[in-house]
Amino acid sequence: MYEPVLIEQEHDEDLELDKKLAKLGGIQRKTALEIGFYGRKAKERKIWFKCGIESEDQYRASRVGVSRSTWYEVIRLAEGLKRLTLEELLRISQQNCSRLLALPETLRYDGEWLDKAETMTEETFALAVEESIDAHHNIPEEERRVWFKLKMYKTQREVIEAILKEFAADEGLGDDLGRALELILADWKS
Repeated sequence: MYEPVLIEQEHDEDLELDKKLAKLGGIQRKTALEIGFYGRKAKERKIWFKCGIESEDQYRASRVGVSRSTWYEVIRLAEGLKRLTLEELLRISQQNCSRLLALPETLRYDGEWLDKAETMTEETFALAVEESIDAHHNIPEEERRVWFKLKMYKTQREVIEAILKEFAADEGLGDDLGRALELILADWKS
C-alpha cells in the first residue's frame, strides 16, 4: 500500500515532468521556425559557398543538423510569411503558420488573421481558414468541403479506401471519395 507522502511525491514529479516537456516542446517549436526564418535568408544569400560548403543540402546536414524535410518545410513557412518579424513568427504554431499560407496574401498579414493564428487551437484555426476560403469563393454552405473523421483499425481503413476508390473509378467520380461514400450510403438507404 502506498503512503500519502509517496503519492504526493509522485504527483510532484509528474508535475515537474509535465513542466519540462511543455518547456522543451515550446523550445522545439520556436527553434524550428527560427531555423526557417534564418534559413530563408541563408538560402537567398547561398551562404554555404561562403562557408566553403558545396551545396545547400550539405550545409543543412553538416551545419544545422536538421532533416531535409524539416529544413524545406520551415523555410517554406518563413518564405510564405516573410513580412513577419521573427518575434511575430515565433508567436504562431508551425501548424497555424502552414494554415496561414492557404489564405491569400492580403489576408495572411491582416492583424485579425494573425491574432487568430496566434490564439486559436490548430483545429479551430484550420476550420476558420477553410470557412474563409469557401466564403471567398462564394461556395454555398451546403457545398463546402468538411472533414469526416472516424477512428478505426488500419486494416478497416485500407478496405474502405480501396472500395471507395474502386467505386469512384467505376462511376467516373475521379478522386472524390466523399461523393463515392455518399452514393454508396444513399443506395444502401433506398
